[in-house]
Amino acid sequence: MRLTVAGGLILLVVALAAFASGAENPTVHVSTPPSALSTDGSWTATVDISRQGRPLSLMRPQLTIQSGRTKLSFVARPSGRDGRYRVHVTFPHHGHWTYGVWLGRHYARGGVVDVRSGAIPGGLAPSGGV
Repeated sequence: MRLTVAGGLILLVVALAAFASGAENPTVHVSTPPSALSTDGSWTATVDISRQGRPLSLMRPQLTIQSGRTKLSFVARPSGRDGRYRVHVTFPHHGHWTYGVWLGRHYARGGVVDVRSGAIPGGLAPSGGV
């Protein structure tokens, strides 16, 4: 009987350790904003979410932008590909903005974008991913 209980406890500890290691934070990748961005333009960001290399679907990521006291969040929508989401971001005023993605209680810092006021001649030129 002691052997069975001890064996059961060992299996329980191993199962809990395996579960805990699989519960690591997801990896979030956000596409780079356009190099020339103005308050007249917008940014359609692509957000890729995975855990241990596997795409995560059925998530509800929110891309957040902040400049000074102004903070806005935009809900990303599934793109049709597992683990990939798209979100349309507009900046209400020019300035230095930081961005990142909230995924439940997990925050993934994205980067910084400088937004100019007014239209940029020639329009927006999207750049590659981070």
